[in-house]
Amino acid sequence: MLECNSRAFTIGTLSPPDEQWLNSAETEYVLFPGLPIIDSHHHLWNRPGFRYLAGELLADMKTGHNVVAGVFVECESGYRTQGPPELMPVGETQFVLDQIDAAKNGAAERNPVASAIVGFADLTAGTATREVLEAHQAIGGARFKGVRFQSNWDESGAIRRGAPAIRPGMLRERAVQEGLRAVSEMGLTFDSYVFFNQLLDICEVADRLPNLRIVLNHCGGPLTYGPYADQKTDHYVIWRRNLEEVALRSNVFCKIGGLLSRTTAYNYIDADRPARSRDIAEAWKKWIEPCIEAFGAGRCMFGSNFPVDKMGVSYSSLWNVYKHSILAASDAERGELFYGTASRIYGLSGL
Repeated sequence: MLECNSRAFTIGTLSPPDEQWLNSAETEYVLFPGLPIIDSHHHLWNRPGFRYLAGELLADMKTGHNVVAGVFVECESGYRTQGPPELMPVGETQFVLDQIDAAKNGAAERNPVASAIVGFADLTAGTATREVLEAHQAIGGARFKGVRFQSNWDESGAIRRGAPAIRPGMLRERAVQEGLRAVSEMGLTFDSYVFFNQLLDICEVADRLPNLRIVLNHCGGPLTYGPYADQKTDHYVIWRRNLEEVALRSNVFCKIGGLLSRTTAYNYIDADRPARSRDIAEAWKKWIEPCIEAFGAGRCMFGSNFPVDKMGVSYSSLWNVYKHSILAASDAERGELFYGTASRIYGLSGL
């Protein structure tokens, strides 16, 4: 059981982690310490009252697991403050490169932070998206692998949306699909974040653009709070049905992670101390196992979603959660989930 105290529980919000609380966790041994890991989803930022830069991430990565590479995913960091508005997000790619250099500090060892960069481009620009992608590539070079366009929209004010999710059905809009065609033609990936009741939008994009590599973020966006706190069984059935429909498209891949801040299976806010990794794995298996069953190990990958998920679990414990989740997997399946799939999708082979 996950122990909780009597403090009020608020979910769906973002706040800095409590390091003292995290350090109160029960000491755990690292499972499969030699298993190569590509962290397929991490962020870097310097927000007021919440700093998480390359140095902080690197410290987390060096806590026992064999993390050989990471994929930075856009989070509105380091945008340009001057110049054409459509090119302002290109500043984030430069910001990430600067962070990599700062974290290396002359060290010769491989730095797993942001081995690949997934930036942002406003796909509503349609064919003009190509200019933004080329600007990202001019700065990021081979490290720049694709874009994320968050269209996770919900009509409820209780559900936090991602930018630029300003209206429903954005992925179905002609201009956005033209922008995605540019992504596809340039051989880049498309990371998509939608909520569970928007998953059929992914099906339409995948059918229209069969050569586009689509990476579904955060297990397809299950929600168990706000208007979805009641009748959770009904919402779960819809999520699973829609997820299985998306998985029929061979050009769609599933990124497993990002469950902590959107589901109430693990109430980290009220917990007296962090839960054990095997207990979190038990709480999350209802989402993790269907993803792997639907897509297969060769189309799934794990990501930390740090520092967001650091609100409720340490980096080392989180990777133990994922490893506990697949104890019954074969060595080949384990290799795909933790390294192989992300390596192929983001062009990180040979690390």
